[in-house]
Amino acid sequence: SKRFSAAIVFFKRGIALEPNDNGIINNLAHAYLFNNEYDKAIKLYQEFIAKTPSNQVAQKTIIKDDFAYFLKKGFDKVLIAKATADLKL
Repeated sequence: SKRFSAAIVFFKRGIALEPNDNGIINNLAHAYLFNNEYDKAIKLYQEFIAKTPSNQVAQKTIIKDDFAYFLKKGFDKVLIAKATADLKL
């Protein structure tokens, strides 16, 4: 529904309740990214990737797959390309 500000509120609450839930961290990063809070998004993506040091390739693949889905749905291509480059995906 592209209600990113509302989603941020709920995801922040989710992290407060489950601080180690990688899915919530990743989804909050997505919400920040598309809410034009780029720096917060990149920081959370980096945290998401770092949570599993032994399998960072899998973490990056999750983000890449999510970005591919967002592109298919017509989300901002420039923003996704910038995040992809900055995260070295």
